[in-house]
Amino acid sequence: MSYCVNCGVELHKSATFCPLCNTVVINPGNPPDSQAKTPYPAEMGSVENVNSRAAALLLTVVFASIALAALLLNLLLFKEGFWSAFIMGASLMLWVFTVPVLILRPSRLLIILLDGAVTSLYCFIIAHQTEDTSWYYGIALPIIIMLTGFVFLYCYIMRRFKTSILFRIALIFGELGSYAVGIELSIRYFLYDSLSIRWSAVVGTSCLIIVAVLTTVMKNSRLREEVQRRLHF
Repeated sequence: MSYCVNCGVELHKSATFCPLCNTVVINPGNPPDSQAKTPYPAEMGSVENVNSRAAALLLTVVFASIALAALLLNLLLFKEGFWSAFIMGASLMLWVFTVPVLILRPSRLLIILLDGAVTSLYCFIIAHQTEDTSWYYGIALPIIIMLTGFVFLYCYIMRRFKTSILFRIALIFGELGSYAVGIELSIRYFLYDSLSIRWSAVVGTSCLIIVAVLTTVMKNSRLREEVQRRLHF
């Protein structure tokens, strides 16, 4: 029995190179047996792709069945309140999260807008059922809109322009800092009717420092090459 001199893996008697690291097998005392049957298939196989439309149809039937069952139970058996709205809303939200990805795969920007819209709708259903919509308009809706906008902006820039990994990281931290500030402003304005920031200033400042450092690295070619080489970008 032979073993790879590079990685030490046990080799089959028909092996002429290591299947793990591709090192050539040279063993004069036990040369490869060309007549032995190789343990590996001669041809590379492939897994048949799942039909995206069939998967979308299956998910549609599943979510529609769950929503319909909840509605019927609510109308016929458990009539206390309109609790089925939560299940129907959740089914719709999960449908939008999954099915458009299968059907509208190239339209990533449209999918992001649909996800933001259905999340806003589900939160509205919850607010309507609790008979208190102030938190929805004051906190939930602004936070969802900001998150959808930041994700949309990031994907739009990535799709429209050719960018480096350093620029992408800087953009992510810039959006995270802005999002944190936006969240605190929404919460404080809703609770105290005041546009002031405290904890988000720490987050925003930290993100701003990171963005400044990455921008400096990107503008200095020698520094940029050194960082990319060390971090294997």
